[in-house]
Formats: sequence, structure tokens, C-alpha cells
Amino acid sequence: MLKTVCLHTPIPAFPLAGGRGSGHRTTACHATFQFCEGTTHYSSEMNMVIKFNAARYGKPVLFVLCLLPLAWLTYKALFLGLGANPIEKISRYTGDWTLRLLLITLAVTPLRIVSGWSGVKYRRMLGLFTFFYVCLHFCNWLVIDQFFDVDSMLKDVIKHPYVTVGFAAFVLLIPLAVTSTNAMIKRLGKNWKRLHQAVYAVAVLGVLHYLWLVKADNREPLIYIVILIALLAVRVWDQARRKVALRNTRAVTV
Repeated sequence: MLKTVCLHTPIPAFPLAGGRGSGHRTTACHATFQFCEGTTHYSSEMNMVIKFNAARYGKPVLFVLCLLPLAWLTYKALFLGLGANPIEKISRYTGDWTLRLLLITLAVTPLRIVSGWSGVKYRRMLGLFTFFYVCLHFCNWLVIDQFFDVDSMLKDVIKHPYVTVGFAAFVLLIPLAVTSTNAMIKRLGKNWKRLHQAVYAVAVLGVLHYLWLVKADNREPLIYIVILIALLAVRVWDQARRKVALRNTRAVTV
């Protein structure tokens, strides 16, 4: 009870010298000590509350955040306009957010390796939103740009390398999205993890698609390439570290 009272009660300033002040100094120190203990207890409770709120509201907040790019694109289309070439604008915008979300998804595990923070519970939602935006990107090309002209689409895929690798990345993402449910994870077992290693191939194809698409200013795709290389480097370093640790453990056991 004293901790609680001292936590919510301000500590008065007592004289530091002379007469009764010396007796008050002891009371002040005692109250300060109780306050520090209460603060520590209060901080731990606050950390528990923050963790609880993150666990409860983390996914809804992430869901809303992932929809904000689409909301902004819709707002611009309805009220501000998309410029002289709206088809290209939509294609670039949805493609950019597909690649950004893909890299954020791939950053979950390296972030855990480096910092210890685990965001694995958000990875599935990030991956599905990546697929959502790539579907918007593909539908813009299929419906608005090509208007379901299969012959023109095939010529585009064959003629332009950036379309070829982009289409290949989209096709590879389909089984990853389809097998993202808990039921499919249980059904595939160990094969599920092997299948989802294809996301790295998707990322490589995605950055190549963007790099080959850009004709003049290629700074942004190069930034994405550097980020992807850094994420892959962390994974490779972690795998090498694990192998060394396992080898040392076996050597000690023998």
C-alpha cells in the first residue's frame, strides 16, 4: 500500500540542513526510495499493458495501414486526377507498393535476427497484402491496358523482358498466397517451408522487373536492390552462424 500511495503522492522538498531538517531528510529519502520502487513496478505494469495492446490491436492497425495506399490512390483518382497517363500512373503506383510490401515482409525475419523483435505474427498479413497489390497491378495491365487482348499480352510478355520477369513473379506468388492458410500449412508439412522459399525468387524478379522498366532515373529500383541484398545477407550470415554453432556443439559432445 505504501508503494501505491507514494507513487501517486508528490514528494515535498525538505530542507537539507539544520534542526528538524535533518530528521526530515530521512523521511524524504525513505519516501524517495518507495517512489523509485513504485516507479519500477509501475513501469513493468505499463510494459505489460503496451504488450497486451500490441497483441490485441496490432493486426487491425496493420490492416488499416496496408489499405492506406489504395485509399490514397482512390482519392486521387476521384478528386485530384491521375495525370495525362492514368494507366501508367496506376501501374507504377501499385507496382511500387507491391515491391515495398514484399521487402517489408522479407524484413520480418532479419529484423528478428538483428534486434530480437519478433513480428512473425504480422508476416502472413503483409504477404497477403503484397499479393493483393500485385493483383491490382496485374488487373490494371490485363483489363485497362490490354483489355483482355490475349494475343497482345503474349506479344508483350515475349517482347519485353521486364514484362516477362514481372509476369513470372506474379505466377510464383499465386501458390504462396493460396497455401498461406493454417490448413495448407498442416497439409504440406515440411514442404510448405520449401515452397515458400520461392518468395526470394519473387523478390529478385520483382526488383529486376522494376529496374528494367525504368528508362531514365533508376535510383529507386537500385535502392530496392540494395535493401534486398542486405536482407539476404542477414539471412545468409544467420545460417552460417547456426552451422558453426551446431558444428561446435557436436565437437564438444564428441
